[in-house]
Amino acid sequence: MLLQFRNYICTNQNLVKSINNFYSIIFLFISAALITSCAGTKPPHAFTKLGPQQMKQELQIVHQTLKNNHPSYSWFTPAEKIDSNFQAIYNSINDSLNVQQFRMILSKAVEPIKCGHTAIRSLEPLPSYIKQKHDYIFPLYLKVWNNDSAVILANAFTKDSGLSRGVVIYSINRLTINNYLDSIFQFISTDAYNQTHKYQIVSNNFPAWFKNIYGSKSDTAFNITGRYTNGNYFDTTILGYDIVYQDSLLKAKRKADTLSPKPKLPTLTREQKRLQYRSLKIDTTLNMAVLDIKTFSKSGTKKFFKKSFRALNKQGIKNLVVELRSNGGGRLDNSTNLIRYLKKDNYRVADSIYTRGFDFPYPKYVTQRFWLNLEYLFLGKKDANGNKHLKHYEKTQHKPFRKNHFDGNIYIVTGGSTFSASTLFTNALQGQDNVLVVGEETGGGNYGNTAIHIPDIVLPHSKIKVRIPLFRMVLNKDKELVPRGIFPNVEIPPTAEFIKNNIDPKMHYIEKRISKS
Repeated sequence: MLLQFRNYICTNQNLVKSINNFYSIIFLFISAALITSCAGTKPPHAFTKLGPQQMKQELQIVHQTLKNNHPSYSWFTPAEKIDSNFQAIYNSINDSLNVQQFRMILSKAVEPIKCGHTAIRSLEPLPSYIKQKHDYIFPLYLKVWNNDSAVILANAFTKDSGLSRGVVIYSINRLTINNYLDSIFQFISTDAYNQTHKYQIVSNNFPAWFKNIYGSKSDTAFNITGRYTNGNYFDTTILGYDIVYQDSLLKAKRKADTLSPKPKLPTLTREQKRLQYRSLKIDTTLNMAVLDIKTFSKSGTKKFFKKSFRALNKQGIKNLVVELRSNGGGRLDNSTNLIRYLKKDNYRVADSIYTRGFDFPYPKYVTQRFWLNLEYLFLGKKDANGNKHLKHYEKTQHKPFRKNHFDGNIYIVTGGSTFSASTLFTNALQGQDNVLVVGEETGGGNYGNTAIHIPDIVLPHSKIKVRIPLFRMVLNKDKELVPRGIFPNVEIPPTAEFIKNNIDPKMHYIEKRISKS
């Protein structure tokens, strides 16, 4: 939830000022996920110790299941190289580790497959266990992108006016930002050789990644170099954020402030909850509407689209912005439904969608087996390569809606978190004469992806869940395989100046373009 919240405020800059006072509290919650040991009678599962043989057994389960059933196991990396990586990790396991540490090892093992849907699920949220001794985290939230520097989004020490939003950071402990990213990226899965998704994931929670990969209990201070917002360069040392000390200060403040009424968390209405993942905002001054879709998974999505395009037609809106920067995908029927309101000609989901089959080498550890086997019976005959296809998606031609079809200017805003079904949506519309894709390269692959049905491999000792997508989707078999995301027509990367001033550069460009038209 905190990662989703972090991503939300990164892409919705106007909210930052209003929530800045709460960063210290947020860091306390984040700290719970960074602790590597704890006090109390029973530690959370993440700290349970695993023996070398248990981890080797689980690594073998993951390796053999992925190799046997993942239809894109060697799509972007030769199978021999992936096998060699698994074997090297297997040979390196000689000592006991806790579950969280082993989870990081598994993440590194599957990354060479280059599939964003093949990932190690996060562990359950940790309760507020606090170490017996003080622990420290790097105090700066950083926005990173294709650059050898980073920009501060927020500082855990909110009273530090110098190291504030918009300050550029060049190095930490005499190592450049890229030195850290090169190591961290080895633990993050993404489609093909896309990087923007990895940059976004790290930007969502830089302190956590830094702590997990590099941090130790002794990190009480960090040397940093960079450039202040006034242009002056600096080389200084900052303190680590002391979890226990800051928590005790917060508790003491609450205890002393007994006369003040305790704030009540507001109860969200159904409409407010809906606005968290989809909304339509109309600006009559610019004759523009912003359709913000954070997921294609929620129920009622088609009904929302129907109402939205009825409203656009009624008000005669000529410019539509489809905001997909926080959209990680969802149901194909919902993304297809939206495409039919915008695309001028017929649309087919993909040229090819197929699976190797559901005969798993370790079936008792794979979820959804009953439903998968039932569906497999109805997939028809195997092709010459022994694969079965979802022919409905391959053959069905979806015609554009006639009623309330939008024929004005369309701006699709993309970024590193534009993934899966939202990438399919972007791919279907890019190139149409009234469509302009603005932003950054999508996190999802432009040639296709591996998804549809994604059960978990639930490992017997650690209980870690590993996602395994079972259908390879090729969008256009005649298109050259470029192992990257979809590149926008107009690329607009972040800048320190825009971050400092809480300005969204993508929307700034679109609004300026519309106002001149």
